[in-house]
Amino acid sequence: MTTVIIDPVSPLLPFANGRILWYAPGGRTSGRDGLKIVDGQPYLINVFVKRIGIERRLEQALDIPALHGAKYPFEGYCVAFAALPPSLVADWKTVPLDDPLLTWDYSALLPPGVESDAQALLEFPSAGEITVRFIMKGGRYGFEGIGAIVRANIGDQFYLKGGAIN
Repeated sequence: MTTVIIDPVSPLLPFANGRILWYAPGGRTSGRDGLKIVDGQPYLINVFVKRIGIERRLEQALDIPALHGAKYPFEGYCVAFAALPPSLVADWKTVPLDDPLLTWDYSALLPPGVESDAQALLEFPSAGEITVRFIMKGGRYGFEGIGAIVRANIGDQFYLKGGAIN
């Protein structure tokens, strides 16, 4: 079966309204300094995201009982991502998207390594900066069948569970 990609750029790109700062899984240093954990590569993920209202809570839509009481459930789509150079990490919320140090991947897929339960920071206009966890990626259709068509034409869908506003 062949998947046809209509346009490799997400049609949601003009509507991107949020940013996610996510660190790829890191590693450990040598035993000489106590095997300290070091952060992996930081990524800036440009997203179209919306807060899920009470009428459509995640535990009802996805039957995930562990989320009762979640204050800030979000759903959205990845529209692009870029590896963030260390010099720009402190300014991740305000760095211009056309900064020459950013090389964007417009595949609309999440960066490799983003897994369920990965922690990140979400900058969302109406809520500010929120610490979030990816609770599901691939959307309600998964990655095959309808899910493959959605993914190829719109991008990776994800759900986030937010904690406190920072």
